[in-house]
Amino acid sequence: TPSLSSEIGNRHDDVTIKEAGDGNLNFVYIVVATRASFIIQQALTYERCIGESLPMIIEGKYFEAVTSKEHGGLCHDYVPQLDHLDRTIGMQCSEPPHIILRKGLITAIEYRFLSEHMFEYMVNSLFYGSLLYRPTTEDKCAAAVNVFVQWLNVVGMWNSVGSIYKEWRLKTIEQTWDLFHQKLNKDESGKAYLPAIYNLIQEEYMKELFHDTLGFGVAKMIRRIGGVDHVEDFESIREGSIRADSEAKALELANSHLKEKQQFLAIGEVISPIMQVQS
Repeated sequence: TPSLSSEIGNRHDDVTIKEAGDGNLNFVYIVVATRASFIIQQALTYERCIGESLPMIIEGKYFEAVTSKEHGGLCHDYVPQLDHLDRTIGMQCSEPPHIILRKGLITAIEYRFLSEHMFEYMVNSLFYGSLLYRPTTEDKCAAAVNVFVQWLNVVGMWNSVGSIYKEWRLKTIEQTWDLFHQKLNKDESGKAYLPAIYNLIQEEYMKELFHDTLGFGVAKMIRRIGGVDHVEDFESIREGSIRADSEAKALELANSHLKEKQQFLAIGEVISPIMQVQS
């Protein structure tokens, strides 16, 4: 587009472009030039990994951009800045890319402050963007996203990482949720409820949130294994028998947690069965 072309000085001789998508849905281009660099996501009118026989709408990219902008205003330290959006063609452009967290976890990188950073993002985007804090008129316009569920896709890498890293990864999940839970359990009534009413609903709200999060997370595990949109965690395991065994363990765990999610009262109870999964 003209606006993006102007960012790189309308010179194309020093521009390098690399397609870095996972092949499932969108095209993702990393654009690097002397004057500027950015990442472009281009939605398609069909499922990329299947073809035109499975149509898709490009409006999803617009709503993704709206959510990103909303969360960027609440937690700018952990959300890439959205520089450009073209709703008509389903294209968005954001600041230069960082390392994708999933790739770092696959290669067994330990991020020292990951639980604290995830907690800050969850609180700022979920709590301060929710009805618990915002007036009801604002909440109707607020976009929400569940980031915690990504942490539940951990079983697939059990055969390729060491026990110390497994323990760190699960401990990080537990710490992230505990910090989030502690923050929302504080006497901070926000604007939508009177303090007395807020205190009455707070405990039940957190219980429902925990069960909904767990249910959504394990349902996503099942979809990302049995559906079209697979994840690199499993796809990067080259040995077919090991990959199949890992997927089977993840599906068994997800199925069990989905059926019994109402029985869990704390994140430690969710983590314990995962710790018992043997490679």
